[in-house]
Amino acid sequence: MFNQTGCDKSISTMLINISGLVLSGLPAGDKLGQGIWSLNSDWAGISILSHWLYGGGKDYVKVNGFWGRYMKNDKGDPQNGVKALKNQMQDILFPKGDSLKNGESMQIDITTAIEIENGEDIIGYQYLHGTNADVGGFQIKGSISKNDKGDTTYNLTYTWNDIIDPNYIYSSDSKKAEFAKSLPFANPTDFTIRISWSDNTVIRENPGWFNWNSGWLK
Repeated sequence: MFNQTGCDKSISTMLINISGLVLSGLPAGDKLGQGIWSLNSDWAGISILSHWLYGGGKDYVKVNGFWGRYMKNDKGDPQNGVKALKNQMQDILFPKGDSLKNGESMQIDITTAIEIENGEDIIGYQYLHGTNADVGGFQIKGSISKNDKGDTTYNLTYTWNDIIDPNYIYSSDSKKAEFAKSLPFANPTDFTIRISWSDNTVIRENPGWFNWNSGWLK
């Protein structure tokens, strides 16, 4: 897809201009840039939307890099009781690490369901929102080990599996899906997205100078 380092503004402008060509296709009383037609965006949301419009339904698979950092930077939606993704992982994994005795380790192979923020913006987190069990859900694989000093290492790979598709129980999704059909050259097609990132977190038994906790989960 698009290079996430330099195309945000140009792609945003392109989508806005394309949308402007078909304003007459919006339902009566609706305005581009307002309500469900928000143009508030980030590079990840633009990439996901563009792939849905023009990607032909091909799987969208990303490993580490920009996407890995993006997922690790999720802040959640505290106003609606949604914890940051990191904090959700801490809730799942730290009790397992705490259960180990010094010198022990365990293999991790977890599949679960995870949700992050929701909304009507062109924001990657909002498009992802919740994992889809039909394509793998949220997966955590790797190992947790505790050394003789009591330091715990979480050497894990996380994978977010989802299907980008309109949810027709919401009228806003129905309106957007219908509107997308009027965009020039667009062929709105649902697709599977898989985002994986690896991390090595070390939680020290006695953190201090030159002995700090490190990694995403710290």
